[in-house]
Amino acid sequence: MYESLITNLPSASFPASKLKELYNMRWGIETSFRDLKHTIQLTDFHGKKPEFIQQEIYARLAIYNFCAAIKQALKIEKETSKYKYEVNFRMLVKICRRFLKKKRDDEWIRKILEKYLLPVRPGRRYHRKNVHKGIKSFLYRN
Repeated sequence: MYESLITNLPSASFPASKLKELYNMRWGIETSFRDLKHTIQLTDFHGKKPEFIQQEIYARLAIYNFCAAIKQALKIEKETSKYKYEVNFRMLVKICRRFLKKKRDDEWIRKILEKYLLPVRPGRRYHRKNVHKGIKSFLYRN
């Protein structure tokens, strides 16, 4: 498998192994952007005026920070498993939105979130499957 790295940093100071290490350190930021865009739905806006769009961005950043704080505070351990577990962030966002709308208590959140646990497997890597997607023609439009 080949990787292409393009940078304007001097190659003497930053060899490819150092760039790979730096990118790996940045991976948490990349996943946070993915969660903001797709899980928090920061790709589409309801408003048209810049002030309303800015308000939506701040509201979604607030819900992201709220959910991230809850995820970090929850320490869920299972005695019968060899893995550590963490909460599925997508389900955490849905549950937190329900919590904020209906004013539920903390135990309600913990009880529901325990159903949506994911094992943490550090260093796990999958071979990426490259699936070619065909061209979508516009012939269906009349």
